Amino acid sequence: MKVVKIIIVIIVIMTTQLVYEPSTNTNDVDELIKLLSSADIKVKTDAIIKLERMGKDAAKALPELIKLLDDTASIDKKYWYSYSDGPSGSVAATAARALGMIRDSGAVEPLIKLLNSNDKDIKKAAADALASIGDKRAVEPLIKMLNDDDHDVRRSAVNTLNSFKDPRVIKPYISSLKDGWSRWEISEGLVSLGEPAVEPLIAALDTYAGKNAPDRNSRYYEIRGSIVSALAKIKDRRAVDALIKRLGDRNEVASVSWALAEIGDPRAIEPIIKLF
Repeated sequence: MKVVKIIIVIIVIMTTQLVYEPSTNTNDVDELIKLLSSADIKVKTDAIIKLERMGKDAAKALPELIKLLDDTASIDKKYWYSYSDGPSGSVAATAARALGMIRDSGAVEPLIKLLNSNDKDIKKAAADALASIGDKRAVEPLIKMLNDDDHDVRRSAVNTLNSFKDPRVIKPYISSLKDGWSRWEISEGLVSLGEPAVEPLIAALDTYAGKNAPDRNSRYYEIRGSIVSALAKIKDRRAVDALIKRLGDRNEVASVSWALAEIGDPRAIEPIIKLF
């Protein structure tokens, strides 16, 4: 009986894969563009995916793909996982992903508008596409997404912003350290910015120093930990005095000592010795 069940599962999987395999046998961009207007959602989606694979060679399809950003029709989930580069949850999200692979700056403004969608998967697809294109017109709209109600959308915005390495994110990033869902990604983004982030991080450490300081379970304790870790990785000596002040908190002495060791400033030696 178990063998029969296994055989049935294998047949279903193989059938699904065959159904989803792009049905067009041509790589001609003009033919694929024609298929984008098909009433059959599978045919339309197959064409989008083929264009996505072609990358910049599919630039001619840009106008028609942009039109599909308004197509919020859902794609049957049974096709999502049967193909390694299969569709996203909707035509719009799949088209956004294709535009990201084509990497044409003409898609930036339409993709920015898509960040206001009510569909989180579409938002995430637009953010990913903007990261691939790398046009900094997207930075400010993406910063606004840090306040989105959905934590997956916020994390997606952070990951995209990190790819730009734009110092405009420093202030909103520090404010967003309260967001436990994307705190690690934010911290890494600040580290990648390096020197410009040091003074704001030091100021943030002072801001959060007195908030629930003894409580290891408070979010402020976790925020301070992220700040200390970021300063350790940046290794800027301007942070030494602020870190030495934190040695007095027994809950943070280990992480702060590690940070000071990473920075390697001799001013920290005596304060650390006094702890023993």
